[in-house]
Amino acid sequence: MKATLVIQDSLPPGRDSRFYEVFLDNSNSKMGYKINGLSYEVIQDSLIQIVGEIEEERALRMRNYYTYLWGLPMKLMDAGTVIEDSIRHEILGGKEYLVARVPYDKDTWYFYINPENFRMEAYKFFQDEANLVGEIIYLQKEIEFNSLRIPAQRTWYRTEKPEFLGTDILLEVRGN
Repeated sequence: MKATLVIQDSLPPGRDSRFYEVFLDNSNSKMGYKINGLSYEVIQDSLIQIVGEIEEERALRMRNYYTYLWGLPMKLMDAGTVIEDSIRHEILGGKEYLVARVPYDKDTWYFYINPENFRMEAYKFFQDEANLVGEIIYLQKEIEFNSLRIPAQRTWYRTEKPEFLGTDILLEVRGN
């Protein structure tokens, strides 16, 4: 994928909504981020700061975050990703899903697949699976770009308590 995602987030009361852009160029291992007062690029593992300042560790973490989440479900094909053999059936929001579990070093992810059309409609991850500490993300609507279907809305909640964290709204995808 080589495109710029134009995103608006909608946050809980008391926090201002923001508009920002994320540029992805997978073939060149490049990610760019732009928000009011901050603009940077990460190429491979090198940070180029354009406007404002960000710590290198945070920029690399943001790169990993955006390339993983916006690359799902294709990112599940990455080397080192182990999808457990047994697929579970689970009811979420009154709807039955096929659920794949993917353990990583620091967290465990669950992917909720609609059994009728095989679209991923939600995913959750636990930083502390034993205590159910993590987040669940619901996917709604889609934007089609170069034959890819990209979720247009991601709504985030905590898993350990009923707390709304925010919604990411994909406003536009621009080819570059």
